[in-house]
Amino acid sequence: MKIANEGIVFSGSAGTRTANCCFPSIARFGDGTLLVAWRVGTVKDSADGTIYMSRSKDGGKSWDDPICPFSKPVEGKEGSYGLDGVPGDLHFAAVTALDDNRAMTAMMWLDRSDPGRAMFNEATEGLLRVHTLMAKSDDQGKTWGEPYLFDAAPYEGVAALCAPILKLADGNLACQVETNKPYDDSEVWKQHACLKFSSDEGLTWKDMVSVAHDPTFRIRYWDQRHAVAPDGTMVAGFWIYDAVDHKELGFRIAVSEDCGRTWSVPHECGFDYQLPYPVFLPDGRLVLFCIDRYKTRTIRALVSEDKGRTFLPGELVVYQHPVGRKEPGEDDHQLADQQIWTFGRLEGVSDSAGNVWVVYYAGDNDSTNIHWAQISF
Repeated sequence: MKIANEGIVFSGSAGTRTANCCFPSIARFGDGTLLVAWRVGTVKDSADGTIYMSRSKDGGKSWDDPICPFSKPVEGKEGSYGLDGVPGDLHFAAVTALDDNRAMTAMMWLDRSDPGRAMFNEATEGLLRVHTLMAKSDDQGKTWGEPYLFDAAPYEGVAALCAPILKLADGNLACQVETNKPYDDSEVWKQHACLKFSSDEGLTWKDMVSVAHDPTFRIRYWDQRHAVAPDGTMVAGFWIYDAVDHKELGFRIAVSEDCGRTWSVPHECGFDYQLPYPVFLPDGRLVLFCIDRYKTRTIRALVSEDKGRTFLPGELVVYQHPVGRKEPGEDDHQLADQQIWTFGRLEGVSDSAGNVWVVYYAGDNDSTNIHWAQISF
């Protein structure tokens, strides 16, 4: 396992609308074309956040000038995208290759009708009103159709998008969301990691399934990310938070053998890392990318030959962040600290030759960039 190539998709420019680049997503088409989407904004949590996309047809050596395919501001209001007349911003866009030419994106929309409100309410742990918008492309992401609203019932307004639309072995699609609570709600956060399914390529959605939750709501299964194995088995990785002791725990993994309808109880894996992102290789090995934000300040890759039950010795450091200072949240693990972290949010896709293509963001308090790397095995 080694880094075969790496580079930068796009560089943020300090003091501008594109200073903060974060939350990248990647898709790969049959001809090798790579499509990357990411958020740009003056800061990580701002009403001016919007989505950029860029494509590479030469394995990341060069990238097209980025496009901003979704812009619909409400006149006289802050915010990059209005929904039913309500100003909002596009906070995250996840991309999926449906086939050799068609792509789909799911986007997190946040209500910015009060632009002075932060994304998270530190006092209540509530979230701004959130919706998922979806759109399709017939030309590998060069152009896009009009976005439409994802049916998040029964969690309308509180279901936050986690990761790309999944293509399942039974031909269905699945959307990955997690439940939050309204901004000013002081009740206990009853968090669930969920999937909702579509049998008509995303036109309609039904059967919301809980992938993981703690009935006591002490343990939170944040930021689920799934991968589908060559044999159809699904693996989900979770960033784990203890809401009583107010600390992050090591990531956990759950497995489904029936295309996401039922799930094993998430198991601990023995690593004090966060934000796991699973990718399967064609031979069935699982590559798990994760972040060690507080100790080594790295993005790392692990390999499993048994779908995440155990991991082989040896880890690859994909990215090393500068050391010498504490990362926000290291001592008290506040949810709002996520908005000022300066590296992370990795995604990856594999190709038929067994390479994995990953994207992540990294930089400093003034600006962040979107990075890519090709990992060979």
